[in-house]
Amino acid sequence: MAALTREHGVPFIIVLLDPTDPEIKAAFTAIPGVKLMDVGGLSTAFHPNEGHPAPLWHQVVAHAIAADPLLSNLTGMPELLAPSAIADPPMREWHSSWDRSLGAGKLFIRYPAQPTDTLKVEFVGPPAREVRSSVVRHGDIRATKGRTYAFEMVARASGQRPLTFALDRATAPFDNLGLRGDIQLTPEWQRVRRYFVATGDDTAAALALSVGASTESIEFATAPLLRELAGDELAAAAASLAQPQWKLSAEHPSQASLEHVSPVPQTPFLVRVQASGEDIWEIQLQLDGIALEAGREYTFALRARAARARPWSMRSRSIGRAGRISVCGAGRSWVPGGRRCDETLSPPPTRPMPE
Repeated sequence: MAALTREHGVPFIIVLLDPTDPEIKAAFTAIPGVKLMDVGGLSTAFHPNEGHPAPLWHQVVAHAIAADPLLSNLTGMPELLAPSAIADPPMREWHSSWDRSLGAGKLFIRYPAQPTDTLKVEFVGPPAREVRSSVVRHGDIRATKGRTYAFEMVARASGQRPLTFALDRATAPFDNLGLRGDIQLTPEWQRVRRYFVATGDDTAAALALSVGASTESIEFATAPLLRELAGDELAAAAASLAQPQWKLSAEHPSQASLEHVSPVPQTPFLVRVQASGEDIWEIQLQLDGIALEAGREYTFALRARAARARPWSMRSRSIGRAGRISVCGAGRSWVPGGRRCDETLSPPPTRPMPE
């Protein structure tokens, strides 16, 4: 093909649609008259489980070809260099996938037509059984072990629904890199900010938003952002992370999520129970890393309320050299051993509780 086009004075270009090894690229360019245009890896928007490029992939690749001066330079036709002919969609780094084996319906990303528009995730078919069976993700995230980052997101949903977020390695063993959390979305805009320290190095980590278990649509005001902190913001984040933080655990089949009302991962926060178990200790709100000394007396103060009267229980116990306080509430309030107290939370007062 290269010889035939050269004989007739026609430019010959090989367009690389997939990531290609340097050895193969070198072999192509060694052929007289051959030019390469590499658009492989610009987008990973493929239809799940079948591998065909999605419409977004075609748009991204077409934009790259139109914006490359190679065609114009080879032909002397300036009109072939047209970067604005095909839009480069905002937030195109975000892609979707779903696991059909879990009975999940499809999800679609509606990309913003303008940079000021929102990014929308919509669903067709039955809801997935698990929140992690449908994912919206951004790959190629650089993380450096020991450095502090902030994850930020402004989102809402057409109704109440769960969403989890995590920064994981994109390749085996797919371990978490320090960011993992849950939020319950509502029709009101919510701003999420989480500080964390990266637990490993990765030049192509995946920021994953798990959006299964519901067909309520999701809208992001801006692209969810992961950024490294410096200066005063780094100092403030380090001080926040140095403090003990509450976390939530739930044993199957119980399901619950922890939603921080303030940007900093401390109080106030909201615990939503999607599925309660038989034992009150199957859902635990835990605070670790408390320094305790034998023989001393301590006071534990908690200000809480519930939509309806419901039981909860508290106990403290040692984990290594540090203490843990567990606050629980699911069903019956029995626990073997441990220092504990049992109370009943009351419905909210008629006027709002102060911050």
